[in-house]
Amino acid sequence: MMKKIVLLNALLLLSVLVSAATITVNLNPNSGADFNDAQSAVNAATTGDVIYLQSLANSSLFLPTTLDYGTVVIDKQITLVGHGYFIEEAGFGDYSESFLSVPVLELIVNDLGAGAVIRNLEIQTLTVQGPDVTVRNCFIQNGVFNGATNATVFSCYFESPMATVSALSMTSSTGGQVFDNCFFGYSGDLADDAVVVDAIMAFGAEFDHCNIVNGNAQLGDHFVHNCIFYESQITYIENGMYNNNVFTTNPFVTPLNPLDLPQDGTPVFGDPTNQQVGATDLFTFEGDADAQWRLQPLSPAVGAADDGDNVGMFTAGDSYVIAGLPDDGPVFIEVDYLQLITTQIELPIQFAVLSPSGNTISEIQWTVIPDDFFVGTQNYSNFTPSTFVNGFISLDVDALPVQGVFALNAIDDAGLESGFQFFPYQKDQTPLVTPNLQFFEYYYNTDPGVGNGNLFDLSPETDFEGIVTFQTLVQNGPNPGQNTLFVRAVNEFGEVGTTYYHEFEFITGGVTADCCDIDGDGFVGGSDFLAFLQFLSQPVSGCDNGDFNQDGMVDIGDLLILLSFYGTTV
Repeated sequence: MMKKIVLLNALLLLSVLVSAATITVNLNPNSGADFNDAQSAVNAATTGDVIYLQSLANSSLFLPTTLDYGTVVIDKQITLVGHGYFIEEAGFGDYSESFLSVPVLELIVNDLGAGAVIRNLEIQTLTVQGPDVTVRNCFIQNGVFNGATNATVFSCYFESPMATVSALSMTSSTGGQVFDNCFFGYSGDLADDAVVVDAIMAFGAEFDHCNIVNGNAQLGDHFVHNCIFYESQITYIENGMYNNNVFTTNPFVTPLNPLDLPQDGTPVFGDPTNQQVGATDLFTFEGDADAQWRLQPLSPAVGAADDGDNVGMFTAGDSYVIAGLPDDGPVFIEVDYLQLITTQIELPIQFAVLSPSGNTISEIQWTVIPDDFFVGTQNYSNFTPSTFVNGFISLDVDALPVQGVFALNAIDDAGLESGFQFFPYQKDQTPLVTPNLQFFEYYYNTDPGVGNGNLFDLSPETDFEGIVTFQTLVQNGPNPGQNTLFVRAVNEFGEVGTTYYHEFEFITGGVTADCCDIDGDGFVGGSDFLAFLQFLSQPVSGCDNGDFNQDGMVDIGDLLILLSFYGTTV
């Protein structure tokens, strides 16, 4: 069975050089992953382990009943990694045709999950309660930080699909959270009056280089700087520091905040580095999803931050990462191969690798372990260097050890490597049993169903080589004019092979197999065909000379008649 593995970053598989275990999870029970259930993987993990939630291969062999990882509770210091998001829109070829994104419906990091790391995941609801949690490069529809002291959130895309649910809610008075290079937005109409950030009940958080889009922000005593408020207004503000922010509309929508207290805009208006600009002057609006929020070259947000960088999520330094992929060396997104080799002549390995940092992938290395088969590494050169490479390697199965590991490594033009990714395989040593053929079945024009045609018994052999003599067409009654002869083989187990066909023209009016027996030996065969060729393209008359249809010329029409009776006795 073809096995698809979706790889997440350069640390995907277990290495003997590190003590932390690597655990894989895939919904497909035939994927070879360690677990098919995310919570079971978390329960089995220990401190420091890395768990990879894989995407799902598009396949007719496995149709999942649900396409999500359900609810996952993290109660230990582990790293949970996903396959990214918006990948099909990030310019990596026709990638959406090859995999299905598998989100986590609800991810909860409780008090025991202190120090946990969440990366590259697609999450509907994220609840963080434990301290010192890191969240990077994730897509989150609703993020809730409740008592999550010292949380670090970097390069995440928060977007709520509902006006009544905030993209980000901070429900604890304990602060210390840092949000860098993040997006906070609402996917619906601006007139829905959605709240994209609700931080009234918290204080002391830092929002740096973020985009707040298409909804209201209820911000209080926080440090907000180098952010873009696009079609977004602050409906609650109390104390805090606000500087080097860009607004596309009046920063405040009402004189009263949600607590019916006077809206004091001093923290914004009191700092001259905050500015209001035209809504069309900021972004390129090119590409889908997160890519559209890149800055125009002449955007007023370029170079306007208090650290000399750009205002907003796309900075010149530690920028927001498109599609939630790690900003490092090449990444093997998927590898398809046969884990159990049976009668294949070659071991096919198809892979897709990309460079999230935009470097050109210039070299693909591969090897097979044990290394007494392939000593060292081999270079695969049958590809065009690019930021995204689809490749195909095949190995001679006969030359492979009975079991081993195939390994791939990608290198970009900056010298960054994915590191070797390892894929175990095994030859199936079960003796191959080929069933004997039982009979040929043939019929004309209309399939009567298996077993209902004309049967031609065969000797019990696994193959057949020779000439099959079918009954004359006259006796089996094809229609006058064009006809088709169909032939198929059936083995001893009743398995039906490929059906083959031959088109011919049947001429009535006295033309019989006897007419095609030019040499008069009582059989229409090869000697008659050779005799027929002597008259081909000649104007003759008479059946014995090859003019079977009596039109005065030996031509293709006569050849079809001859072939119709070929192999018959007369």
